[in-house]
Parts: sequence; structure tokens; C-alpha cells
Amino acid sequence: MQIAEVMTRELVSCIPGCSAQAAAEMMRQHDIGILPVVFNRFSRKLLGVVTDRDLCLAVVASGHPPQVEVQECMTAKVVACSPHEDVQAAIHLMQQHQVRRLPVLDEGGRLVGMLSLADLVRHGAIDPKDLYVTLRKICEVRPRKAERTA
Repeated sequence: MQIAEVMTRELVSCIPGCSAQAAAEMMRQHDIGILPVVFNRFSRKLLGVVTDRDLCLAVVASGHPPQVEVQECMTAKVVACSPHEDVQAAIHLMQQHQVRRLPVLDEGGRLVGMLSLADLVRHGAIDPKDLYVTLRKICEVRPRKAERTA
């Protein structure tokens, strides 16, 4: 099964200059935990993602004002997939990089969808054993980069 068959196509996104408060409000309004950050709403060129956790750690826990721009707290190094890939490739990426959601990009790096574990379950694209293994690997505690030995 290809990613295009199960991905979410109706997306909410923001631009880098969007305030953290506005991003959090969009997440609340649409009941989502991640916002793709795009160059502009027309090009859909992905620059990064911001999660509810990013906002909590970068704004609330760090004492920054809610007006801080999303580009200050977004993740710029994003693991993504292609709509033409098999869902097994996406599952492997989720396990390897410990993420529950992947932006789906076309050949030009433009955002065309998001793929989540929930999408895979909803469409029957992951069997229970693979779901268990994937969740276990995503939740696995790994040493921080500074703590890892060479």
C-alpha cells in the first residue's frame, strides 16, 4: 500500500513568522499536535515542523513570550516521506527516528500530506504486531547525543 492512499491531505500549516501563541491556537482549534512550517501557503515548501511539545519546551518552560516566532522553536531537520513510497518504508522511518508523524513531500519538496500512526491504523495499513513494534521503538529511551559514546 502506498503512503498516498492513507495520508491526511487536509492540512493546517503556518509560516515561520507565525507567533507561538497563534500556532498553539491553530493546534487547539484543529485538535492536532503538529504544524508543518511552510515558506508560504502558496508554495507549500516545507521549512520545518512545530509540535505542541516544541511550544511547551521552547516557550512555556524557557520563559519566552507567546509572541516568539515559530521559526525560533520549530524543528528544521525533518524526517519526511514521499507519497509514492510503500507504507512499510514510512513505518521504518518512524521507528528509526522515533516519530509518530511524517510530512509527505512531493519531488519538489512541497508539502502534500501528513502521515501519522493513526492514519496507518485507521486504514488498516499496519498490522497489530508492527504497530506494537513501532510504538515500542518510538518510545524507547535512547541516550542523548551528548551522552552517546562514539
